[in-house]
Amino acid sequence: MLRQFISSFAKRGGNTNKDYLKSVLSYAVSSLIAIAMIIYIGYHLISRLGQDITTVAAKIDTYIESITFNAYIMRDEETLYTKYNGTLNRLVADGEKVAAGSAVADLYSMGDTNLRAEIEEIDEKIEALEAVTKSASYSLLSDIHKIDAQISEILRRIHKDTAERNIGDTLLVSKELLAVINRRQLITGESDGFDDEIAALSRRRADLISRMSGLATTVKTSKHGFYFYETDGYEEIFNAGKIPDLTVDEFYELINAQPEQNPSEKGYAAGKMVYDYIWYAAIPTERSLLEYFTEGQSYNVTFTGSGTSLLMKLDSIILPESDDDPRAVLIFSSTVMPRGFDYTRMQQVSVDVASYTGLRVPLSAVRIENGVRGVYILYGNTVYYRRINIILTREGYVLSSEEDPLSGDDEQKEASDEAKIPYLKLFDTIITQGKNLYDGKIIK
Repeated sequence: MLRQFISSFAKRGGNTNKDYLKSVLSYAVSSLIAIAMIIYIGYHLISRLGQDITTVAAKIDTYIESITFNAYIMRDEETLYTKYNGTLNRLVADGEKVAAGSAVADLYSMGDTNLRAEIEEIDEKIEALEAVTKSASYSLLSDIHKIDAQISEILRRIHKDTAERNIGDTLLVSKELLAVINRRQLITGESDGFDDEIAALSRRRADLISRMSGLATTVKTSKHGFYFYETDGYEEIFNAGKIPDLTVDEFYELINAQPEQNPSEKGYAAGKMVYDYIWYAAIPTERSLLEYFTEGQSYNVTFTGSGTSLLMKLDSIILPESDDDPRAVLIFSSTVMPRGFDYTRMQQVSVDVASYTGLRVPLSAVRIENGVRGVYILYGNTVYYRRINIILTREGYVLSSEEDPLSGDDEQKEASDEAKIPYLKLFDTIITQGKNLYDGKIIK
């Protein structure tokens, strides 16, 4: 019919009409082809979108479960006393091993008060910088995010102590904050180290000491051991010699005890001696947490203030006499004495109590098909279903055991169709997002 119309129209219009009709037909055909292509592309695009998937490789990950405590340092230590009060000029490094009868410090009884105050301030700065520098090799907190979390926690404690007007605690925590910030600078490369700053402070200190007068006495040791110039008055209270017979009640009495400040009958503190390599971290805890601990086992203990992590042995668990008493005390020990380690009496520690290692699987990938928990994987262009054995669930992901729990148990594998589904393996390509997935599906 269309041909008849065109023929009759052409007869009436001659060549002009023929050319016009050819143009119209050409335009119509082109339009139809374009529409067909749009439909074709749209169809395949929609189809493809329905098959779009995102994937991630199955890799090994480890989650460490830890518990935070307050720990109290206990050592076999003795305060060195003099009958003079003045400014100490240390002759040996802090924590240095010295022989019996060694001179460890000179004490000046005279000198300007401002000079003494400046020397003490310099000593605090040098101590803080040396602690950061010397403990750097022992720190496991290379993860900048962990250090930032530490800084946030310390700031929270400072805010709390300030609100409660615990000025002493605020000053102590402020020193801890300075140490963490300094360590962050080292890790991030903001600082190349503090050797030059320590050297400059030491020169300034020597200059100030030269202005002092009135050498009163030289402090000497009576036994060989390790000399430390800082004292806190708790040397006799938290002495390691008390541990063998220590009870829970006695330990809590130690926590609440107030140290004597330069008792007149003994004189003035001029540093202290530590007589044994072994030292202890005594931790008050609750009975409910004892399920995580076994006497004689070693645990990784991180001292959060300095970032130092040490493997410490759980020597003993002290229990109260009454079973109704929820308290308990953990006694950890170490024979490692890191140079520059912060032996502040009370410190916050983090004890690793459990470790989980497995294949990390995003929660978005976990499915339940026919009552079997698993994930879809992509092998080549084919989708397969793989079982997972969840050993830990955390926010946003799970850990699945690395090996088939039924590996080698052929009888159990044959017991059901479920057991025949293979388990997820290392480096499998996990499908985290996808539509209309099923085992055996071909992805074009």
